[in-house]
Amino acid sequence: MQRWALSTGALLVIGPAVAGLALSGTEGSWAIPKGRDRPAVDQRSSGKLSPETRLLLVRELSGEFSRAKIALPAGKKPVQLEAGKPLNEAQLKDLIARNGISVNPGDTAQITKMSFGNDQIVFEINGGGKRRRRWAERIEIGVGPTTRPISRPSEPGLEPHGCAIVLKFPQSVPEVTSVELKQHLSALLDFSGQRTAAAMWIESLPKEFQEAIKNREAKVGMTEEMVFTAVGRPDRKVRELREGVEEEDWIYGNPPSKVTFITFRDHKVVRIQEFP
Repeated sequence: MQRWALSTGALLVIGPAVAGLALSGTEGSWAIPKGRDRPAVDQRSSGKLSPETRLLLVRELSGEFSRAKIALPAGKKPVQLEAGKPLNEAQLKDLIARNGISVNPGDTAQITKMSFGNDQIVFEINGGGKRRRRWAERIEIGVGPTTRPISRPSEPGLEPHGCAIVLKFPQSVPEVTSVELKQHLSALLDFSGQRTAAAMWIESLPKEFQEAIKNREAKVGMTEEMVFTAVGRPDRKVRELREGVEEEDWIYGNPPSKVTFITFRDHKVVRIQEFP
């Protein structure tokens, strides 16, 4: 596999450098600047959401807290939002009339799960609107044709108290940031003034990695998620078998500017090299 050969002047041409994620400490906590939850990447022309961006969106939004701007319906049927279009208030009122309210205006609404389809993203709010049976409720015993469940249905306290929101895109889900997704959800949810899930995740990391992310640096021992958060998407990835061990290089930069190789083994950084 081709590598950089600086001694012979053969240079690998890489795309433009990617800026790191800007994070700042505010009142003892981490804050992500408005309008920029992650590095800007010029991938929109390619259309579909990349696996790396999907992973980052889940990291940044799963567990995120907000306040409901308006009443949200109960029940299994989700609220439908179309990207770039106003909320269908008639549909929302019909869902509430049929199924009641799960979240009142001003109540806390937490994104508890995200799932991705070809042209949509589904957000479960406060656990979603579907009732989930315990494993014991699915088992029946008996003799002959007569059976009975071994467990009674879940108590009222285990019934669902949330809802689901489906955000649909015209074609496929594009390369999108968490800030843009929050804007799409802003007709229903207000994320301002809430501590972000990404900030809480960063606070759970060792101090040296917190500082590295703040300074937009990669460090040996970081996972792929940490590096992605700190310095963004690499311009190129190269995977090689070296001395019987598979390694992956994340390459940042474009000559004659500085070029950085971040090498992963078993999903953790083992080596960082910079040229020149």
